[in-house]
Formats: sequence, structure tokens, C-alpha cells
Amino acid sequence: MKRIVIALCAVLLSAYTGAQTAEGDTLKYRISLRDKAATTYKLSEPETFLSPKAIERRQRQGLAIDSTDLPVCQAYVEQIAAVGVKVVVTGRWQNFVTVSTNDPALIEQIAALPFVASTENVWIAPPKREMGPRPGGDRPQGGDRPQGGDRPQGGDRPQGGDRPQAGGDQPRPDSAAGERPMPRRPMRMGNELTQHPDSLYGPATRQILLNHADKLHEAGFRGQGMTIAVVDAGFMNVNQIEAMNNITILGQKDYVNPAGTVYDSGAHGTAVLSCIGMNRPYEMVGTAPEASFWLFRTEDEASEQTVEQDYWSAAVEYADSVGVDVINTSLGYASLDHPHMAYRLCDLDGQHALISRQAAMLADKGMVLTCSAGNSGTDSWKKVSVPADADGILTVGAVDEDAVLATFSSIGNSADGRVKPDVVAMGQRSCVIMPNGLQGNANGTSFSSPTMCGMVACLWQACPTLTAHQLIDLVRSAGDRADCPDNIYGYGLPDMWAAYQAYLAK
Repeated sequence: MKRIVIALCAVLLSAYTGAQTAEGDTLKYRISLRDKAATTYKLSEPETFLSPKAIERRQRQGLAIDSTDLPVCQAYVEQIAAVGVKVVVTGRWQNFVTVSTNDPALIEQIAALPFVASTENVWIAPPKREMGPRPGGDRPQGGDRPQGGDRPQGGDRPQGGDRPQAGGDQPRPDSAAGERPMPRRPMRMGNELTQHPDSLYGPATRQILLNHADKLHEAGFRGQGMTIAVVDAGFMNVNQIEAMNNITILGQKDYVNPAGTVYDSGAHGTAVLSCIGMNRPYEMVGTAPEASFWLFRTEDEASEQTVEQDYWSAAVEYADSVGVDVINTSLGYASLDHPHMAYRLCDLDGQHALISRQAAMLADKGMVLTCSAGNSGTDSWKKVSVPADADGILTVGAVDEDAVLATFSSIGNSADGRVKPDVVAMGQRSCVIMPNGLQGNANGTSFSSPTMCGMVACLWQACPTLTAHQLIDLVRSAGDRADCPDNIYGYGLPDMWAAYQAYLAK
């Protein structure tokens, strides 16, 4: 048993440590492999590559552990590295190795290896003047920078590049010149939130009550025992903000800068996490205040390139291996920095992009993904981005406090005709916590998605016999447009209490 535990720790640590890119490397490539013929792992011994919690989750839902779960063959990884490149991340489900180098000729040598199926350039170092965070920090999806005038870009920025701005809940127009940079540490931290004696949820009341999640909470379903992963663009100061110190964080990993932590940069994830995990009665309570969390940073603020999907893939696979139940990602991609990486509307079929293929596998592994639809409703792209086009997930659009669609919320359908978004939640003037520890308001599907994520976790706690696919279907069926879904609201605004009652009635 000790050997098995050590082996499992080694596998998880390998996934957890992430990129090993040498400083100065200018190129990254995804190396897709043909098989796993050289594996030393056995499907009959899943405890050597999955945690007990992950195995139990599969068993509870009657899900088989298959060859996609086997780690990438270490012998292949070693042969690739021996050519002279550095291994960045590996992806077991899609069977790839991402590497960095300065020499494209080395990739030609790798392509000639018998177990290599193909190679793809996924990152080109941006000019030095662009290195480091761009003004406004990370670019969460489209126009959703917490209240401070984000400019939606084709729906492809980390879903919610909005930056919460205390007291300023009217977003600046898209044509606004420039954005105010998010403050970096050191900064003066707010130690107290405003008391709201009339509501347990504080200023977040409406975003909870709109879907009747308060009734789930009153019935005792507040996320206890549920594990949520938040895959985002950084969680600046979450470890220092007093108002967030009772959020249970099980671990964190920065895939963009493995030498750092997710708390060092990126304001977006801080606001996203607050929508789910805040637990300060009468100040701010989120939608799953008693859940536990893993925090992953996969969005690179310095550029917008395909490699971020490789990081994302590694993150959700790690989330699977440690037994996560629900994942939120307020990220999305469409127009990228290099034309050969960009997407077309016809690519939104749920299978074209690596990140969408990966997202579509999550429910088959027993997890539910909530994903922001994007913020391109008022620009030329208009549609959802990737991975919001994936099948088997809950793509979440945004409405205001009166359940009217926010104009920025991206629409569907997918290129192959599936309903997108799946559902909607409040994402206009959402209450969030900013990286300075104070409350603010934010617009974006980046915030409707985590709001829905927490509600889904509480509903699953209340309905423990459901599989991930069944839970997704239940949430859709509880939407106020379930009898006639469209490409604007999807299945509509789910009534989470009605969903629970429907479960009990069966």
C-alpha cells in the first residue's frame, strides 16, 4: 500500500507542478501522441493515478475508468525531453505533451518519433514591451471586467475581464480609451465589509434569490462536502483578504508561472471566487458558502494564445484526480493574438478546440462544468466562445436583477445547432469582492457562471444519487424556458428549489 500511495503522490505532483519553461524560450508546441502503449500503469490499479475521492466519485456514478485516465507514457515524455526541449505540461485525456524551446528544428525531430501523431505551435513569445500584465490585469471573458469599463474583445478574454470598481457599477462604453490598471501589491486592504442587517446575503441578495438558491440554503444545503475547482486568471490577495479567510481552500496551482502562486496576480479570479465562496453573514454570502475549493490559474495576462488551453487541460485533469465535484471557468477564447490560432464561428461545434473537447469529457468523468458564455453580445462576434460551445456542460449567460438578458451576454447556438447558452443567472451589477478586500459591483458572464456554479454544488449535495449528466439535465429542466429553449436565454433561469422538489418527487 505504501508503494501505491507514493506512486499516486508522484503522479499528482507531476501534474501539479506544471510548466518547467526555461526563461528565454520563445516557442511552445503541443505534441499529440499516438498511443499509451509504453505505459507502466494498469486500469486495474486506479489508485496509482487517481485519489480515493476521485475513484469513489466514479464508482458512485457507475463510471468506468478507461485508457484516457492513464497518465501520458513517461517513456515518451523522456524521449521528447531528450531531444532538448523543456516539458511544460502533459494532458492524459487527449494524450499530449506541451514543450517549450527556442529551436523549431527540434520539433521536426520530435515529429519524426514513431509515437508522435502531430505537432502544433501554441505559443510565440510576445515582444518584450508586451510582457507582463496588460492594463486592466487579466482579460476574463469579453466585456466583463469588474465594473470599470472593460472592452469586450470577441468574447475571447477570460470571461469577465471586468474589474470590480467600488461604487462604480455602470460600465464604461466599449469605445472608452484605456483601462485603469488593477492595483498590485502592496495595497491597502479593506478589513470590514458593510453590514446589511436586513439580509443574510448582504448586497448579494438578489443574485441568490433570483434562482431561489436561498431555499436550498435554508434546507441545509450550503455546499458542505462538495469540492469546487475555480479555473481562472489569478486570485490576487485571496490569501490576505480578511473577509475571505473562512473560505476553505484545499490547494492552489499557477500553471502560467509555476514558481509563483495564484495569489500574486490577476484580480479576476478573486471576484469570481467571491460569488461562490463568501461566507460573511449580513455582509456577503455566496452561493456555496460551505464548499471547499481548489484554485487554478491558467490564463496568461501577457498574451492570448492557444497554450492557455493546454494549461487549462492540465488543471481540470488535476481537479479530476483529486476528486473535485464541480468546476467553474470564467474563461473563453475566440480571437487570439496570432491569426493561425484564432477561431471562426463554424469552429464552435464543441469538438474543434482542445479546451472544448476537454470540457465535454468532464461529465463523463463525473464532474459538472459551469462556463461563462462570453460577453460579445454587442460586438461583431456575438456568439459564445470556446469552451462554452462544449456539449455536456452548463454554459451560463447573464441577466440583470429583473431576469432580463444583459446586452453583453453572448448568444448561441453552437455551430452544430445545440442550445447555447444552457441557462442564465444574474451577471449584471453582481456583488463581488475586489482584490483590495472591499465590495464592488461587476458586469459579465464571468460572474453569472460562478453564481450558478455554487447553486449547482448545493443542488447536487441535495440530490446525491444523480450523475453529473443527470444533474445537468435537471438544472436545464428547471429553467423558465425549458419548454421552448432559444439561443438567447437557453433553457432560461433555473429555479433551483423547484429542481430539488422535482428530484424528491421521482
